[in-house]
Amino acid sequence: MAKNSTALTEREQIDYLCDDLGDIVSVGRQEARKIANKLKWLVGEAIVTSPLYKKYSKGQGGLIKTIAAKMGYGEKNLYEWVHFYERFHDGKYDLDAPWSKIRAALPAPKDESENKPVEVCKKCPLHCK
Repeated sequence: MAKNSTALTEREQIDYLCDDLGDIVSVGRQEARKIANKLKWLVGEAIVTSPLYKKYSKGQGGLIKTIAAKMGYGEKNLYEWVHFYERFHDGKYDLDAPWSKIRAALPAPKDESENKPVEVCKKCPLHCK
């Protein structure tokens, strides 16, 4: 019996399946990015609109550090999420945008070296004059 000329070969079936899977993964990643961006905005909103945030002078009283430690989140992430909400408090941001693009629109983080104590050695010409 002769093969039907319209039937797909196994190789073609695999190619079509892989195309379909690629589309599914692409859409899933896009949806996941939207959800992740919305989550970051909502966390920022919850912190900024909390009376504690105002009480601690917009995060300068250790509130973000305390939340990060208690919740197991990175302090830097929480600060970014707060800045994200503050920058886009009107909700007008591109949910599809990669986080790196959103982050680029946020204020630059403080230089960590400014907060570190200066090490002073003994009897050197730089520190001990």
